[in-house]
Amino acid sequence: MKLDIKTFITFLFIALISSNAMAEDIKITSDDGIEWHQNEQKIVAIKNVVAKKDGMILNSQKITALYKNSEKKNQKTAIYYVIAEEDVFMNNNTAKAYGEKLEYDIEKEIILLSGKPAKIKTESEVITAKDVIEYYPKKEIAIGRGDVTLVKGDKTISADIMKAYFTKSRLTQNLEVDRIEFFDNIKITTPNEVLTGDKGIYYAKKSIATISDNVKITQGKNSLSGDYAEINLKTGFSKLKSKKENGRVKGIFVQEKK
Repeated sequence: MKLDIKTFITFLFIALISSNAMAEDIKITSDDGIEWHQNEQKIVAIKNVVAKKDGMILNSQKITALYKNSEKKNQKTAIYYVIAEEDVFMNNNTAKAYGEKLEYDIEKEIILLSGKPAKIKTESEVITAKDVIEYYPKKEIAIGRGDVTLVKGDKTISADIMKAYFTKSRLTQNLEVDRIEFFDNIKITTPNEVLTGDKGIYYAKKSIATISDNVKITQGKNSLSGDYAEINLKTGFSKLKSKKENGRVKGIFVQEKK
């Protein structure tokens, strides 16, 4: 059964106002119509779909909304799951997200973004993940899995898993990256050196990254190893330390032959 745009927006508006996870106003348009599958309890918008809500814009080639009727008389129909597919783009004035598929579980309050790769772009950083990027709106936490890379200028940080924590800006109230934790196969690359280790933290506001456990810094043929390293991604200055009070760091320096 096909449904015209006006009827669909009215239906969606009624459905969303009963959901605690979303606001009361949403506008959706598409080039190839919108279908209402009553038996399957889903609504499908096809081709160049644009959804706008509270300054957030979601574009894709297909958006599917799953809904369920409330068993209680006083409660209205509610959408509980939204799927956007093909050429997914989301912009919320703070960050831009790109992927091939976006799933929003409204009841569990989790957004899953996947692609080739999935990508989130802020004013100063670009984060990509081969497998998936999970976002928890209520906790303001994002987790990237599978060959995750953060690029800041000419410097990159890569790891198997990244966990980003967001805070609200005091001036604009927009979300900003506060810190990012890295796990397994960590590698920081700058124009002058490469740092590797097992665990790490990136402090976005200070542009400082730290690495711990099995740390190694390589500069050309020269290398340093220790327990803990810190690098300033603005200045490129790095330092290596030992966790032990009287511990030592090791270095290998290769002299170039004339």
